[in-house]
Amino acid sequence: MPGFTMFTRVFMLLIRFRLGRERGYGDETNNFVD
Repeated sequence: MPGFTMFTRVFMLLIRFRLGRERGYGDETNNFVD
């Protein structure tokens, strides 16, 4: 299911971004490379 995969990707990306913000990291999104 493409929709489910897309949702999971966005969800995980949001979690990583949130954790990065809490810890003070700026480019935590750079680690999210599939």
